[in-house]
This record gives sequence, structure tokens and C-alpha cells, in this order.
Amino acid sequence: MAEGFTASQPQWKWLEQLQEGWQFGEQGVLMALARRLNVTTCSEIGAGDGEGLPVTIEPFIKGGLRCTLYEIDETKRARLLERFPHTEIRDKWHIDQLGGWFWHDLVVIDIDGYDWFPFVCVANQRKASCIMVEHADKNIPGSDRLYVPSMVNATDHRADGTTGSATEPTLEMMVAGMYTKVGSTRINSVYVRDDRLGLSHYENF
Repeated sequence: MAEGFTASQPQWKWLEQLQEGWQFGEQGVLMALARRLNVTTCSEIGAGDGEGLPVTIEPFIKGGLRCTLYEIDETKRARLLERFPHTEIRDKWHIDQLGGWFWHDLVVIDIDGYDWFPFVCVANQRKASCIMVEHADKNIPGSDRLYVPSMVNATDHRADGTTGSATEPTLEMMVAGMYTKVGSTRINSVYVRDDRLGLSHYENF
């Protein structure tokens, strides 16, 4: 199975030519979308330590955009502070914040199995122009079926005995009418807010 970015519709196939970087080319896709959507702010929920696993929005940080990194693990957060001393770094996101200052244009969500809940919260705000969210690994049997992990135990067992994030079809169903999936890789889906799909002056949109 291909691991890189595959467009969901012919009109977005141009993004396939721009994939590069971590993890399966998603950084290049996000940078291309950010240019066309005039993104100026971004955030990553579940940023890790920026060492063993790179920060997906690092190119935006280096480009001078206003960015926020969320990481609940104290050790990883300390490493982020060392690596990105001029970037806003917070311990965790909270649903109350999403209605207040959570106004980022582009949001990356990667918290290993618990992704679907913040994804829906961010989508319901309809402030982010673009969201990338982790879905169940396409190499896992059953990843093409509807499946939502437990809120309590993010890695609970599916009917087939495997564990992990919500499946790609599930995530797509959750934000129908608000966001459209422009494509996906082996483990991530990229969405653009529906009203932004018609605002770009680029022919590819």
C-alpha cells in the first residue's frame, strides 16, 4: 500500500507533486495548502519532543509564523522549550480554550488514538482553514470501516482485536458539511474547511 499523500479528488492531485518531509510527505502538502489559504497561524496538538519524532509544523515555525505547540508530557515539553525557545508551548489543550483564543488557521492533531475528539472540537469552531488529523493505520485490517475508540481508553480493542485511532471513514463522517478531505497518507488525513474551498484564486482549487 502506498504510504504517501493521495488526493481524494482529481482537483487536488496537484498536491501529490508537492509532498515532502515528515512523516509521509505531509509537511510539503501542508505548506502548499498554507500558501494558498494565506495561513498565518498554526498549532500542533501532541507535538512530542521535536527530536525522536519531528514536529510537523516545524517549517512554519522556522518561517516565522505564529505557532503554538501542545504537549502534555513534561519531559518532552522541556525539550520543545529548548528546541523552540521563541515558540508558545503549552501543556495541553482544553475544550474551553477552543471557543476563546484557539483561533489558529492550520491545526495538526496527533495524540495517538485520542485524535478524533479534539478534531471534532476544532472542526466545530470552524476557525481553522486546514486540519490534519491522525487516523487508524491503513495497513491495519479494518481501517476502512467505521470505528471510534473509547473516550476513556484511547487504545481499546476493535472487533478484529487491533487497537488505535478512529478510522479514516469515521473522521470524514464526523465533519461532513463542515470540512472536506482533500487527501490522506498512510496515517494522516488532511481537511480544508468547506467555505475556503471556493475562496482561493488558484485554479487548482
